[in-house]
Amino acid sequence: MTASSFRAQYRGAAFSIFAHVLALFAGFSLLATVFEFPEILRQPAPYRLELYLRHQPAVQALYWMLAMTGFTQIAMTVFLHRSFRERSSTVLSFALVFGILTGILQTMGFIRWAILMPYLAAQMADPAASATTREAVALVEGAFNRYAGMALGEHTANLCLGLWTGLLGIAMARARLVDPRLAWGGVFIAPLAFILALEQLGVSGWLLEAVTTFGFPLWAVWLILLGVSLLRTDAHTGIPPRMTWRTVLGGGALYCAMIISSLFE
Repeated sequence: MTASSFRAQYRGAAFSIFAHVLALFAGFSLLATVFEFPEILRQPAPYRLELYLRHQPAVQALYWMLAMTGFTQIAMTVFLHRSFRERSSTVLSFALVFGILTGILQTMGFIRWAILMPYLAAQMADPAASATTREAVALVEGAFNRYAGMALGEHTANLCLGLWTGLLGIAMARARLVDPRLAWGGVFIAPLAFILALEQLGVSGWLLEAVTTFGFPLWAVWLILLGVSLLRTDAHTGIPPRMTWRTVLGGGALYCAMIISSLFE
């Protein structure tokens, strides 16, 4: 590919990353405000559906936006894959597969809130519905919550996310797509996604809460630094910028801004 082609891949990857992180962070933050997220996911189905119906316009729109992050995940996966000058690596090929699978599973987990839940919430709230009907609706909602949400959107998607992040970090370090220290940061962060996947197997406690509160922002900052690095990479030579103390301080400031509200809860 020509220098202009590589520049287009770098920009596509960077802007996909920025859109992805912004949509995820905004979506989760706003859902915490209007929908008691993420605690609502572990509440009884009747309460969850009643709260959904009460705030449906906002919640439905936010979950639709989160469902679209599956597409931004796929976009940045493909753009990142095409940013490598040599793409015959087995590690890079597996990173492409798991990155795309992550996006598909994320969309499958989120999209039920935008399409299925309005129908179930309306059925639950129907004054003419019998007790048997409401029990059936709660059973269906609970089953979808555990399968589409927990099994696919959380457990399997987190496994794929961890594999994508780790394999991408290894591939970038080997190919020097970015500064090796930034690349190996992805390998360091990847196990956090595997820890999150343990919740659906019955593991709970302070570790999962800490990873959710402090691990997700760390992964987001890593992605943003990756996008900034690609924007500054020389498209002719493929030589990336070096990480400096300015980069570390900027990333640290962004990380603190993301977690500061959690520190005062």
